[in-house]
Amino acid sequence: MRTNASCSGLTMIELVSALTLFILIMGALTMALNKATALWSTSHTSQPEQEQANLILNLMADDLRLAVTDNGTLPGSTNEPPPTFLCDTTTNQAAGVTVILQFIKHRTKQSTFDATLDDPPALDAVFYTFFQDQESAGLFRYVIPLRYSDLNHPEHIGKLLEDLRPQVENLAEPPASWEYSLLSDKLAPPLIVVGIPSSYVRKNKFNPVTAPADARLALQAVPEYNQVATAVLPDYIDISLRIFSDMEWDKYNRLAHSSMDDEAFRSAQAHLGIFASRRITFKTMRGTRLP
Repeated sequence: MRTNASCSGLTMIELVSALTLFILIMGALTMALNKATALWSTSHTSQPEQEQANLILNLMADDLRLAVTDNGTLPGSTNEPPPTFLCDTTTNQAAGVTVILQFIKHRTKQSTFDATLDDPPALDAVFYTFFQDQESAGLFRYVIPLRYSDLNHPEHIGKLLEDLRPQVENLAEPPASWEYSLLSDKLAPPLIVVGIPSSYVRKNKFNPVTAPADARLALQAVPEYNQVATAVLPDYIDISLRIFSDMEWDKYNRLAHSSMDDEAFRSAQAHLGIFASRRITFKTMRGTRLP
């Protein structure tokens, strides 16, 4: 004798469908977790380089905001004085030492120099240099106290700056009276762009490298240079840095010394290191801030 009984459960098709859906959900969750972990790992790993880049930019901004110029000539002199502000990041691909930025700034109370150096002109020469060879690179900062050899016959501060430059370029061990520091030893050549009207640029020194792309904007846009010598302060300065970790530095070095063209190199390096930039403006444009 047969009896009808109701049976509960899943059919094979339902079981396979549920298992497939479960695998798809778990796979999506795993992919999302892996991506989040990778993003966190990249952010966590790059944090020291980001902090270093910010510290360098803060230091450069503090120095530049204390910058002064003197566009006048000394009494009895008819010659054009040497420029008091120079920037050059067009040649820093070459091996050796390149002075990428040099200017004069007020000496601050926080200066580590001896108190006897507070006599006139109470100014410091500042040099930022970039060193590069086949294996290494470095961004250095020099702060050098300026002193007149004879207060009765002072020299133009541009001349004092000009006299110090060869020592900075060729000196292996700076004197104890100088402030000297290595800011980074794993970075690409820095890029510094200076915005300043063309009439203030020493034409016999450097030439403009950029110009407004649209002629209609020519009267509004400030010409920009990455190689400039002038006796006044610029309107603004844009500084860009790319700093690498140890692993990324090895990759960058291999790319830098490969045979790829410039466009391919820029595209490849864009995925390496930490890129940081800042625009620095001046309270007083194109004028001296000497007291």
